[in-house]
Amino acid sequence: MTENLTPAGSRVVVDRHGDDITLRVPPVGMLHPGGTGTYSCLGLSFLFGSAVATAAFAAAWFWEVKGARDMWPVFLILPVFWLAAVGLLLLAINMGRRRAALAVVGEKLLVIQTGLFGSTRKEWRRDQIEDIRTGPSRVSIEGHGPVLALQIYARQGGQFGILTGHPEAELEWIATMLRRALRRAPESDEGTNEREPDSSRSSSIG
Repeated sequence: MTENLTPAGSRVVVDRHGDDITLRVPPVGMLHPGGTGTYSCLGLSFLFGSAVATAAFAAAWFWEVKGARDMWPVFLILPVFWLAAVGLLLLAINMGRRRAALAVVGEKLLVIQTGLFGSTRKEWRRDQIEDIRTGPSRVSIEGHGPVLALQIYARQGGQFGILTGHPEAELEWIATMLRRALRRAPESDEGTNEREPDSSRSSSIG
């Protein structure tokens, strides 16, 4: 994928100032099939099922249907389903409403992500970054495996995932844009001229 070929359907905005670059990534939305849509559907299903079950058992209890009084343990279980429904919906909303900005400014990579539960800001110097590529996140969908995210690997300090649930083509394109911008840092012009690998999954910044 070439640097200037934006993936089809992508709404990422690219700002350039000399060798510096900023990528503004809008929310992916709650109905995207990459993960948010699945969690939204699951959450709504749990919510609807919990509401129907609660109403049915409450009506049976109120109207003193035969045997209803012996089913009181059900009312202890129903809150679990309500909590699961709310949790899945909150996860979908947070994933779907998160927006991010990723910028290469001089020798630094800056990342800001804002979501339902606040903002996260990270920064690394160029020489601190081992690689940037698409990889599995900590979010998983049963039957489909982990949801993909953009992974930033530091030489020391592990990895940082961002843009969970965005389309794979968009994630690979963003990873390529950031790696190339980091390779255009001033010090790379003084001695080395590194070539961009063909695959976004097997590259190194350093």
